[in-house]
Amino acid sequence: MPCPQDITESTINTLTLHVNRKEIIKDRYLAVLTDYQRRACRYGRSFHLSRITVAVGSLLVPALLSIQYIPGTGSAGASAGAAANAIVLYWVTWVISLLVTIANGVATLMKVDKKYYFLNTIVEQLRSEGWQYVSLTGRYAGMGETTRTHEYQFLYFCHMVEKIKMHQVEEEYFKLTDEYSKGSGTASSSSGQGATTAMRALTQGSLQPPTPQQPLEGLLARLPTDLRLDIENLLGGRAATTGQGATGPVGPLGPQAR
Repeated sequence: MPCPQDITESTINTLTLHVNRKEIIKDRYLAVLTDYQRRACRYGRSFHLSRITVAVGSLLVPALLSIQYIPGTGSAGASAGAAANAIVLYWVTWVISLLVTIANGVATLMKVDKKYYFLNTIVEQLRSEGWQYVSLTGRYAGMGETTRTHEYQFLYFCHMVEKIKMHQVEEEYFKLTDEYSKGSGTASSSSGQGATTAMRALTQGSLQPPTPQQPLEGLLARLPTDLRLDIENLLGGRAATTGQGATGPVGPLGPQAR
């Protein structure tokens, strides 16, 4: 169930973004956040229920065992009613002890406590990341008015959401490594070797592939016009400074060697 501090679709609609990018945030970010909230809520109920069962049952079992041996209830000369009560107390104690053992064993086997803490941490991290992007603060503040826009910071926000998601996947399920891929490839069949090799080439030792290298011209073409001009002027100034440092000041007949 969404909390009051969560980002909703109405909040995303107020951002200065293209319609397609708003839909991407709704379909991916909100879906991931909602899924983690649902899982955190389920694990929260299981975590608190198991903790309460173990804590209360651990107190009730010794207390019930002590009252079974009250004089006159468990002796040979006890009345039929007292003997019946002793039998009831015995089975109640046995059931409570069994419930405590089962609750503790299941919680340990399923690692409920670890997943409860981890999922709640991921939920809070996603909330913080979303509000930083909406308010353009923190890592999304940018270096100036040109970069301090939702359009400019959109790719960084998507990258951080996927990074958080893949971190959760690696922690909860499995983290692929080159050593594991090589080991599984030698023990598998020919088809399995092909799949392992393809997976190793795709992941490069991690579930999160690296950012593809692109030519500088292609990256500059995607930037806003004013930012692209600033970068081109900066690169041009550095090239001129480097040329002067290597060959000396430019004279009327060309570069003068120092």
